[in-house]
Amino acid sequence: MSFSSKKLLYFIKVMEEGSISRAAEKLFITPSPLSKKIRELEGELGVDLFCRINGKITPSMEGYKLYHKVVDLHYSLDKVMAMHNKKYRINAVVYGALFPYIEELMIRMNEKLRGNASINFMAVECENNINEFVLFSDIIFSLKRINTKENMFEITNDLSPTILSNNKCDDIKSLNFIQCSCFSRTVFFMRIYNELKKNGFHGEVFCVDSNNIRADLVKSGQGITIIPDINWPDFELCNEIKSHQSQINGGGFYSYLYVNENLKLNKCDLKEIITELSGKH
Repeated sequence: MSFSSKKLLYFIKVMEEGSISRAAEKLFITPSPLSKKIRELEGELGVDLFCRINGKITPSMEGYKLYHKVVDLHYSLDKVMAMHNKKYRINAVVYGALFPYIEELMIRMNEKLRGNASINFMAVECENNINEFVLFSDIIFSLKRINTKENMFEITNDLSPTILSNNKCDDIKSLNFIQCSCFSRTVFFMRIYNELKKNGFHGEVFCVDSNNIRADLVKSGQGITIIPDINWPDFELCNEIKSHQSQINGGGFYSYLYVNENLKLNKCDLKEIITELSGKH
């Protein structure tokens, strides 16, 4: 929530950037809707805030007057709201597959926030819509890297994956992967899978979300599976399965997690929570 309108925010950003395209880039939207909002604001005020010549815009006298009247007030109101809003809302977005442990992560984050914030959670599947949510998001989970606000940092879990196999032959190049649907769509898995294909692996990927069924299939030698850690709880009963340590590092089971630096939850806290939860799932 903001005391000032979105149209006013857009106007101020265009004035400060001197360009629709540069302002749109800063606001993480496309130029077309930004230009439309500026036109709507001009219609409401009954004046032209910008002069448009040969595809370029320059502020009109009315634009200069409005900017100098509202810019200080706009930023002051945002500061006042931040000071008086003791319980603020965190906007969290998941882009792509829904990680199975996000709900638990939110609970843990709430514990860290000690009731000073509420978390507004939303899933976004369409790539065309993600930029509309980036500007107003504090936390973003994504299966692939996206452009975010300048004040957001990126966290990934750097893990050394283990390939579990119970095939009599040590050559696993022809076996199929058996992975949960969520993990099989992560950057982490695809990086390993593509690297193995370069080295002659030609098996396919099958999604099995039941850990017990997955373990049974691997035990019976019908496929292989990747886990981030040989001590993963899902496979405590699978110690007899052969393991092949992969040399591929990084990527993270979470793929990408972007967090607003202004949150009352620091990077270290999030890293600890992510490491613990990824060990559980």
